[in-house]
Amino acid sequence: MKFEKGITRILEKLHENGDKFTKKEDLEKVKISNNKLDELINYLSHKKLVIVDGTSREWRISPDGREYLINYKTQKRQEEFNKIVALTGAILAIIGTYTFIKDLGLITEERGWITTIFFALTLVCLAPIIGFIVNNLLDN
Repeated sequence: MKFEKGITRILEKLHENGDKFTKKEDLEKVKISNNKLDELINYLSHKKLVIVDGTSREWRISPDGREYLINYKTQKRQEEFNKIVALTGAILAIIGTYTFIKDLGLITEERGWITTIFFALTLVCLAPIIGFIVNNLLDN
């Protein structure tokens, strides 16, 4: 698992619990190996993204940790949106190319396979866009 993904999973778990301290046993339920969990908790404590209680067995998310988590999620959503914009541009380019070739008269009944190829390319570009829309609907 990537280090960054482990950090966000821990912060999300701490964020779910709000301002209550979370025990190590609860954090172990997050899908991270136990050795990696200790390393990630140490990193988060060093960066002051979590607040440690006096016994170093319980943690809660700090205001900086909340800000980091919100910024991380915002950045990931922006990256997804940018991908969708690029794929939409690809679809428009495919449709424009198909229309240009059709206007030149290169697509005839004997060359019907060209239409099939362009249709398949359009479907390939639509799949991530549909996934993005479904994910956004499920998040809301």
